Amino acid sequence: MVTQLMKALDLLKPGGKCVCLLNAELNRNSHTELHMLLEKQLLDWHFNQVLIPKALTIDKQKTNAAIVKVTRPEVEERTSILLEKIKWDT
Repeated sequence: MVTQLMKALDLLKPGGKCVCLLNAELNRNSHTELHMLLEKQLLDWHFNQVLIPKALTIDKQKTNAAIVKVTRPEVEERTSILLEKIKWDT
């Protein structure tokens, strides 16, 4: 599920939003490189996580779930002196 969330975040346009339901136990207990990349990206962007205790049943055991809401920040336009000069010259 983490790979699908990473792909969805890659496809988000600036200002876009994504909502995902994750197995919270998997998210909390895994320390793979992919999970670390996902955590870094979530911290860089605006995200909110709501834990739902015992929401999922896996192998006849109840496990926690998390609803993750992510908003990709808008891209700020950066102007340079050179671009401004080219605009004025044309």
